[in-house]
Amino acid sequence: MNTPLRRLACPLTVALVAAGLLPLTASALSYTLTDLGSLTSGDAVATGLNNSATVVGYSASSGGSQPNHAVTFGGGSVADLGTLTTPYTAFSLGQAINDSGTAVGGSFQQNGFSHAFSYSGGVMTDLGIGAGSFNTSIANGINSSGVIVGQASNASNQNLAFSYSGGTTTFLGALGGTSSAANGINDSGTIVGNAFLTGNTFPHAFSYSGGVMTDLGTLGGNASYGLGINSGGVIVGFAEAVASGPLRAFISNNGTMTDLGTLGGTRSAAYDINDSGTVVGQADLANGTQHAFVNLNGGGMEDLNSDVVNLGSFTLVQARGVNESGQIAVWGTDTESGSLHAFLLTPQEVPEASTWAAIAALSLAGVAQWRRSKRA
Repeated sequence: MNTPLRRLACPLTVALVAAGLLPLTASALSYTLTDLGSLTSGDAVATGLNNSATVVGYSASSGGSQPNHAVTFGGGSVADLGTLTTPYTAFSLGQAINDSGTAVGGSFQQNGFSHAFSYSGGVMTDLGIGAGSFNTSIANGINSSGVIVGQASNASNQNLAFSYSGGTTTFLGALGGTSSAANGINDSGTIVGNAFLTGNTFPHAFSYSGGVMTDLGTLGGNASYGLGINSGGVIVGFAEAVASGPLRAFISNNGTMTDLGTLGGTRSAAYDINDSGTVVGQADLANGTQHAFVNLNGGGMEDLNSDVVNLGSFTLVQARGVNESGQIAVWGTDTESGSLHAFLLTPQEVPEASTWAAIAALSLAGVAQWRRSKRA
């Protein structure tokens, strides 16, 4: 009895699939991969991106893996941001970029000490932060207003979280200890990072707003680290679930910290979250291999290596940033050469509401035609 309907529906379904109006199967969101290139034939790593899909990171400047220079990737080219002047000329790392295209990071001496920089209009500027015998700093985040956050040594050789705006540096303190780091900031000016407790025993993730540093706690263990924050104040990072246990990716919202799990292994870390709640990071497989992941608004952790339609010989290792269009900055390895590559992942288009309405109309039209044929 259903045979005529099947005969009618099958050509219709085939036509819709061929036209790209109907997916073959229900599946998770998929991505296309763009290899962003490098300064030379050497390695490249992506560390963040903005809403224009300009990616920041670093790349080998003269072949091999060193020395790295901070770079931006965009428009099919790789821009070398260079280094600061002597003595901070050994290498540089790009850490974050805002929607105005201002990049921030650190430029290093051979001994590992660095100075935080901002880069805009072709000029790398030393923020001049750092005191004491360490005299070191690095910038880890920047918001749309140009407020920069990071970590720097003070006159007492304590490494403390800082914010920098308009030439003024503010040290944020700690959670009773003497060390902290600021890792991200949203457009409302709320800062996220990690700070040591009294006695410098363990660090805890924090949020900082209005001059107040708030301890975000842990997943049940001793330590936690805050890395990313969206416009709604939702924070991601990684934390111990048990004392001295493996670190696990978390999302923290309104004081509640939730374990995001792993990809079958024991460890994971969440690096960024957008305003839609998409979280990206890195997690262990059951065999201990590390893969980049995406978590779409609490829908569960997915291995990005399974979601990319043109992965080729690459393995995606760490997803570092996600913008409001759902594009992801990620780095990985070429399984054939072993080299590191920076990538931009772009979500494939899904049908709009109007397209689904057209599909429904075509389906109803097909049913109506079948019914008329039955009456004839």
